[in-house]
Amino acid sequence: MDRYASFSRINVSHTDLVRMIVILSLTISCIVITAVSLRANIGTIYAQLFYFPILYATYFYPRRGLILAGVCAVAYEILAYDYLFPDTGLLIYTTGQAVLFICISAVVAHFTEKVNRSEARYRSIFETSLLGIVLFDQNSFAIRMTNNYLSQMLGYTPEEFIGMTFPQLFASKEEQRKFFEYLGSSEDVNNFETQFVGRNKEPLWVNLSWRRVSDNQVSCSVIDLNKRKLAEQAAEENYARYQQVTELSVLDAGKIPLNYSIFSPGEMIQSIIDAGGYATKADITIDIPRNITFDADAGKISTVIESMLSNAVNYSKPPRKIRVSYQSSASDKMHRIAIQDNGIGITNTQLDEIFEPFQLPDSGTIVRKYDRIGLSLSIAKKYIQMHGGYISVDSIVNLGSTFTIHLPKTRSVAGKGNDG
Repeated sequence: MDRYASFSRINVSHTDLVRMIVILSLTISCIVITAVSLRANIGTIYAQLFYFPILYATYFYPRRGLILAGVCAVAYEILAYDYLFPDTGLLIYTTGQAVLFICISAVVAHFTEKVNRSEARYRSIFETSLLGIVLFDQNSFAIRMTNNYLSQMLGYTPEEFIGMTFPQLFASKEEQRKFFEYLGSSEDVNNFETQFVGRNKEPLWVNLSWRRVSDNQVSCSVIDLNKRKLAEQAAEENYARYQQVTELSVLDAGKIPLNYSIFSPGEMIQSIIDAGGYATKADITIDIPRNITFDADAGKISTVIESMLSNAVNYSKPPRKIRVSYQSSASDKMHRIAIQDNGIGITNTQLDEIFEPFQLPDSGTIVRKYDRIGLSLSIAKKYIQMHGGYISVDSIVNLGSTFTIHLPKTRSVAGKGNDG
């Protein structure tokens, strides 16, 4: 940001001050050199020197440059008259040079003002646009310019944006990978939906459209989709609640069978994390040996684990840290998967209730913040019980909770006839 100097209550930026010093120095130098050359009868070639201060001034200050051209023309003509009179031919020549100063300055001033007006219109559109706009370098991806709307959208200042690269705005490496694929496959891209991450570290759904505006510069418009996506998510959650209530009713009636299959819990958990975008919300560590396999209903175990991961993320405190580990030995009859968080914790009184339908720890806060109704743990408990297992909970208030799934390594009697 430019600094300002004050002269007799007139504020002048340091940049303008330097330019004025340069213009003044060049002008004085031209006058002195011209006077010396005329006095020494070297000739009038030094008239060309006046174009340096004239063009420099006209480029940055079109109207003032025109005034300077007039001043230089008068000064040059006075010098010529003083040293060349009564040589009429040379006086006519110098007069032509002086007039040329003004004409060339007028032409440059005209086109400079035209360019400045176009730039001002573009900047006005750029700054007042109801879309986020970002210009970035195609090769280095360094951000060159952003508008105010993008700053409001993501919470960064324009100065902070300049120190960033465009891929840094994406919420995850997966979103970055998609961006690079799109960028490499087409010159221009429209309606690319992705997630940015703002200054508050919360993901934000956006729609991107970009085009190359020069050989190495890309202009990208950013539309905020978060409200629409949240509305869609709310609709999906309402439907999911309806399904949960229906499923709980069917479970209570004992009408849901188990479809056994052999699968890797580690791969399942990783796919749940990827599909749910949990890696963007928390630091999740998976500590499950690759050779471990479950013989169970994969769909229902996936539902149980996703429910617990979702709870762990939602109930954790920033920075959210989740650890998923396997805690069984070869001699154990049970597989044990522990999901540990650093969340709000659960009191002893609440531990007896959390698996009951419509029960939530700290229910007032959680219902308001995450719009949850407390069915997922009830369903999870019943799914594990159907397999002949159970879920245990260890928790310390304000430090976190550990939910452990205990799943038989062999099929329960009830499920042996239901092969997937």
